Amino acid sequence: KKILLKEQYLGKLAFAVIYELISKGISPPPEILEFDGLKRFILENCSPKKILPEIGVKQQDFEFIVKSLFKTPRCVAIPGSSAQSGGSCANVFACFCINILFDRINKIGGVRCIPTPPLVLEEWDLEGAKSNDLAIDLIKKQKKFKLLFIYRANPFYELPSEILQRLSKIPFKVCFSSFLDETALSCDLIIPAPHPLETYDDSFTPFGIWKATYCVAKPVVKPCYNGPNVFEFMYEVLKNKGIKLKDSKYFDLIKEKVDLLGANLNKLLKGKVWTSTTVEYPLGVMLWNPKIEKMCVSYIQKKSSKLSLTPIKDLRVGSSLTGILPYGLLSLREDELDKKGFMFAKISPETARSLGIKDRGWIKIRGKNASIKAKVIIDPAVAYGCVGMMMGFGRAGWDVFNKNKGENIVKLFSLIEEEGVDSYLWSCVDVDVTKI
Repeated sequence: KKILLKEQYLGKLAFAVIYELISKGISPPPEILEFDGLKRFILENCSPKKILPEIGVKQQDFEFIVKSLFKTPRCVAIPGSSAQSGGSCANVFACFCINILFDRINKIGGVRCIPTPPLVLEEWDLEGAKSNDLAIDLIKKQKKFKLLFIYRANPFYELPSEILQRLSKIPFKVCFSSFLDETALSCDLIIPAPHPLETYDDSFTPFGIWKATYCVAKPVVKPCYNGPNVFEFMYEVLKNKGIKLKDSKYFDLIKEKVDLLGANLNKLLKGKVWTSTTVEYPLGVMLWNPKIEKMCVSYIQKKSSKLSLTPIKDLRVGSSLTGILPYGLLSLREDELDKKGFMFAKISPETARSLGIKDRGWIKIRGKNASIKAKVIIDPAVAYGCVGMMMGFGRAGWDVFNKNKGENIVKLFSLIEEEGVDSYLWSCVDVDVTKI
């Protein structure tokens, strides 16, 4: 059963579910610590009578959720952001607590704690340049960086304007890229990086894989240009700064990682996948501390405005790292991208009535920093108060298949500091809608 809900409310719904679980006497395994603090917060702030009217979920739908969780032997709560980035830590925490209470950690069909990959290079911090959260360092801590290297990322397309303003002020930016994307166009130096089909590469347990996996890819074509391997380029940069790494070739690092895993390199190069069912047990996990309390109290007290932007991710329009592929454009319907390049916004019939908007009417959607003009599609599959818009358009780089195709809805995003966790969220933002 599909229950429509604003993304901002996912954690509140999960907290209401936890209230029911606690009321039924369910508690976590003994190795989980500080449950009493979470229990006190839930019982004081998260009763269904208080939460459900706020988030717009009917009592019978909520009861269906709770009963289904108890009836399902391998239930699992999966949080996430519709934009696949910039989501709320509170949403993730609340869903994780449900999995803990149902003892779904490291169980078949549940959440598995997969080991991290072996470390083959020692960590280093070049003159204090290491950053664990670039947004926090640039905006909250107002750190000044003189040089920025960008690899396998397109921040100038997929991050909110507040971060881009700070990135633009960094005096010298270097981009390693195989494509002329938005970030490459915004950097001072573009170093052509080998295409993935031209170089060795590896991957350790991509998101969504239920067990540890390791793959190695080898070149399938000769490089078209004499572009440097990114690791080998950085090796020379670090050597000039007096930092000498033990390996100078990227393939030597791969071989070392293979040895540490006990895998067979020849089999990996032939397309075999190394796997392991080993899991890490979360001993000493604390469900409550002052930072978690601050995050949860702030989250539960925050009220969403009448309308919120709901980003729609669709692989037909590629990703920030690939751009729109030619065949992807052919698969888009006329109600997804107008022939003249106009955008569409989906809203529910109830939202349309409250705003006095008709199907195919024109609206202006305003965020904190920008606005977008769009045609309305009335869709009953959209939650009340949500404005659904497709991501992946509004490209400034790439090619003719990408340019002049709609607008980038990321410009409607704005940073919201999440209390207690030293992080920003931006994908679930409130917007204003006016009829044109």
